[in-house]
Amino acid sequence: MLNSYTRIKIALISAFLLFGLELFLVTFNLQTITLLELAYLQKWQIPLAYVDLVGKLILIGGFVWWLLARDYIAHYWSCLQDQFKPKRFILGMVLQLVSFLLLFLLSQLLFGSNDIPAPVFHWASVCWLLAAILAVVFIPTSLVPLSQSLAWFKAEKGRLLAAALITLVVWKLAKWSQSIWGQLEGDGLAGATFQVVEALLRLVSSDRVYSDVAERTMGIGTFSVYIAPECSGYEGVGLVCAALGLYLGLYRRDYRFPQVLVLFPLGAALVWLLNCIRIAALVLIGNYWSEDIAVGGFHSQAGWISFIVTAVLLLWYANNAAWLLKKPVTKSEKTSINLPIATLVPLVGLLASTLLTSAFVSDFNYAYPVRVVVVAAAIYYVWPQLRLYLPGYRPSWQAGAGAILVTVLWVVFHGNNAEANAAFDAGLASMTPFWAGVWLLMRVIGAVITVPVAEELAFRGYMLCKLSGVEVSIKGRLPFVWVAVVVSSLAFGALHGAWIAGTLAGLVYAWVRYRSQHIVDAIFAHGATNALIAIYAVITGNWWLL
Repeated sequence: MLNSYTRIKIALISAFLLFGLELFLVTFNLQTITLLELAYLQKWQIPLAYVDLVGKLILIGGFVWWLLARDYIAHYWSCLQDQFKPKRFILGMVLQLVSFLLLFLLSQLLFGSNDIPAPVFHWASVCWLLAAILAVVFIPTSLVPLSQSLAWFKAEKGRLLAAALITLVVWKLAKWSQSIWGQLEGDGLAGATFQVVEALLRLVSSDRVYSDVAERTMGIGTFSVYIAPECSGYEGVGLVCAALGLYLGLYRRDYRFPQVLVLFPLGAALVWLLNCIRIAALVLIGNYWSEDIAVGGFHSQAGWISFIVTAVLLLWYANNAAWLLKKPVTKSEKTSINLPIATLVPLVGLLASTLLTSAFVSDFNYAYPVRVVVVAAAIYYVWPQLRLYLPGYRPSWQAGAGAILVTVLWVVFHGNNAEANAAFDAGLASMTPFWAGVWLLMRVIGAVITVPVAEELAFRGYMLCKLSGVEVSIKGRLPFVWVAVVVSSLAFGALHGAWIAGTLAGLVYAWVRYRSQHIVDAIFAHGATNALIAIYAVITGNWWLL
């Protein structure tokens, strides 16, 4: 059984990750500013048009509050240990998820179209606000009673107000700094961005590049883009600095100050340069490849890719530069990979390749084979630590039953999607028969082999063990901990975007793992599920299930 400390730690991490994911889905995935185009928008509804901005301000404000209240965290932790109840936490999280599901559906209705009738929009706005309030309230009240939550809020109202004011000041300063965009001939960051992008484009196509400084447009051939003030790189610089500040705040004892502060200008310069490359790449893709891909997948994903690449490089450098560390990392520590890390490497490869390839595709994922190759390479890299090969292995009946059950659940919950199937058919038809066959073969290999291995190692190998309070292991029996099963299954469902079907599938695979002596059974169940779905898709033409 888990002790009190471990249960509370799991609850806090789960609540934090869940809230972060929900905040991302609502604020970063919807074009809320389009609401300002509605003629019947009332004054009290105007803040809805800035939900994406509010989400970012909440993240910044939370970090500022943590800095202000860090000396009081120990006191709150002690109170939490005294009043935490697992049953209340599960009930609160279920209610929170229901509230968020309603919030997300209403967000799709409000922000997904400008053709909503006025009465429907007004009622949906009210319900959206209520759902948002409930989704926020149920998080602290799942950890402690409502009375204690209110007492904490009352005690922290001064620091919360200070954090809100500091956040607003930072945002205003950022908006003010963007005003230098109007001085394109000067030395502002916007002008430098414009000049560097133009220089990069002329390296590729010097005779066809055109730029209009007054109109802030740049392009090649018939494709041009408007370089808005926010494209100058200020947002990326702010994100990198905030991430560095949070990281160095948490691990400040490991680094030498003030030497480590050099990471801030280094990170700012790197993310700005990547932003220039991103804009240049967008123009090149739009002219030479596809306008839909340029303004669609690439435009929405490349900014986050730049931030992630910068953050990963900075953290790698920070942990390998001896002159920044109080205790330099030894050569053996740099090269060694333990089992917990090995169980996560394939999933990291899958997520990274998915993020990168999604920036270069539109309706049909031509780049899917890249994911298969990347994940296969990651599995090969950590294979000595995993030792997944079991001579004479025979899958258990639980693995076979689990595969059949999840297949039925997946087909029932997903149904048919004629539009997605048509896009799939059109994508295959655009390739020669040979390359279409190669693509389908790689798609099946990914679904049946590489994806199940990567996801089961991470969710039923690493996460299930960590949440159960035991050492990460891929063999032997695991102690049954219902919190670990629920949380890991919810995370598995969130990764797949289909929360209900994905969560149910996660529960089934977790059951298979608990009933077996090795994670290979869970991998087999997952792979067999995808194989059965692939067969069903071939027979029925319902390709979107793949």
